[in-house]
This record gives sequence, C-alpha cells and structure tokens, in this order.
Amino acid sequence: MSKDYKQLFSHVETLEPPQALLGHILLRLENEKKLVVLKRRVAFFSVGLIFSVLALIPAFQLVWNGISSSGFVQFLSLLFTDSEIVMAYWQSFALTLLESLPALSIIIFLTIIFTLLGSARLLSKNIKIIHNLKLT
Repeated sequence: MSKDYKQLFSHVETLEPPQALLGHILLRLENEKKLVVLKRRVAFFSVGLIFSVLALIPAFQLVWNGISSSGFVQFLSLLFTDSEIVMAYWQSFALTLLESLPALSIIIFLTIIFTLLGSARLLSKNIKIIHNLKLT
C-alpha cells in the first residue's frame, strides 16, 4: 500500500514557494502588530474624547456660575453704558475686569477644551493610519 502511494506521488513535481513569500509574510505580521497597537491607541483616545465631552458641560457651568457671581458681567456692561468714564479710567477698569474674572474656572474649562481637541485630532489621525494599513 505504501508502495502505491510512493509510486503515485513520484510523478508529481514538488512546488517551491515564491521567493518573495517570506517577505510578504513578515510584512503582514509587522502590519498586524502595528494594527494592534493602533487599535489600543484608538480605544484610549476614544475614552479620552468621551470623558472630555462629558466634563465639558460641568466645566462650562462652573465658568458661567463664576462669571455671573463675580460681577464680571456688570463691570463689562459699564463699557457700553458709560464708555466715556471707562475710557477716562481704562487702566483701573481693565484691572477690575481682570480681578473679577474667574481664572481657575476658565483654566479648567480651557484644559478640557484642549484635551477634547487633542483627543479628537489624535483619534482621527490613528483611524486614518488604520484605514491605510488595511488597504495595503
């Protein structure tokens, strides 16, 4: 029986793999490793984007409450109602506006905005890279 198999397969040519096959396999493995890393980064930046969006509403409320409670709006309205007096004492008026500005709330709000924009930028960049890797 084994003789029959040997005789049957003795006439079949042995096929050699193409020369570039190993290179293609290694390139594909490298691309798969990159895809795994990029997918993790996409997940990380997606979570950062979601948390930034969720934190944006309370941060905006914090800024709004700070502006309304500090009297900043009242001081700013003087610019439109009594502009001659404001122009005469513009240095004192500018310092009063700066003192009544809720700086910490604005810093928190801007930090969240920049985190949101940075996460969105990096997320879109990584999604484009994943899309380009899958096309190759």
